[in-house]
Amino acid sequence: MAAADTPDGLLEPVKRSRIYEHIVEQIHALIREGRWAPGDQIPPERELAERFRVSRTSVREALRALEMQGVIDSRQGGGTFVRIADKETLVPPLAAAILRGRRELAEVLEVRELIEPGIARLAAVRATAEHVAELEILLDKQRECIAEERSFVEPGKKVGSDLVSIWDDGSDPAGLPIAFDYEGVAKQRVELLEHGVCQGVVYDTQTAARDGKRSTGHGLPAPNPYGPFPLNMLMGSGQASRDELIGGLDRGLLVTRFHYTNPVHPKLAIVTGMTRDGTFLVEGGRIVGPVRNLRFTQSYLKALEGISGVSRDRKCLKGFLGGVVVPAVRIDAFTFTGATEH
Repeated sequence: MAAADTPDGLLEPVKRSRIYEHIVEQIHALIREGRWAPGDQIPPERELAERFRVSRTSVREALRALEMQGVIDSRQGGGTFVRIADKETLVPPLAAAILRGRRELAEVLEVRELIEPGIARLAAVRATAEHVAELEILLDKQRECIAEERSFVEPGKKVGSDLVSIWDDGSDPAGLPIAFDYEGVAKQRVELLEHGVCQGVVYDTQTAARDGKRSTGHGLPAPNPYGPFPLNMLMGSGQASRDELIGGLDRGLLVTRFHYTNPVHPKLAIVTGMTRDGTFLVEGGRIVGPVRNLRFTQSYLKALEGISGVSRDRKCLKGFLGGVVVPAVRIDAFTFTGATEH
């Protein structure tokens, strides 16, 4: 792949207010003007910091923001590249741009009325027998999932601690806002868990029609074997600080990140995976040292049941085609099955 061109005239010294945002704007401009093309490798942090005349921390912040927007792609040990646009990366930034610009909903609807009928007409005209058959197969898979009761969700069923409330809201500025789903339907806020009790579920157009409901704006890109999906989940905050959560442990582990997680039993929400990027032993309410990364096999439902503390501070993390906003939690029990080599 070609290296991105960076003559001195293309990058300007950055003003000191909201430094990383100015960096983001300039990089957007370089990509928009075609000076940095999809697939080009962008200069390393050190070189960008010198050209922008800012700290590497500010550059790192800007690159992190661009990666979460789907504009660039960081490859471990291989550098950072301008991302090649596809349908999965175009919609969230577009929706976020609409929200950032504070456009009125009526204006968005006007644009949709101009564009979407034409798209629907072309899709119907160009659909082949194979396309229709593929859609039928996907619908059958979704029906089987429900008929076989693969989901743990039952409205009114308690599955977590009273401290756990989770909802999906594509308009909440605390997350990564997106105004509408991949079917063009405006997103609605949906309460998923309230004080540990199952509440609503999300719908796309197909599942809503089957159940006699209205879509909640949770459709994924077609072809979609997964069904509707909450892409903008948030968990309610608690009262404790992170240090207070740690201070409440006589002996336990501080886990900063899970990695390579895979479902084992969807009905019981059993997941297997590993820790990563810092796992520490806690004794007497204090961090006493690092430990090797650990493998785990755990029911997330059991973990939700065992939550005994929730932090008041929350973080926004990149998720599957969207973002999640989560606090730190203290869990009374978690099943680790072994240590990794590193």
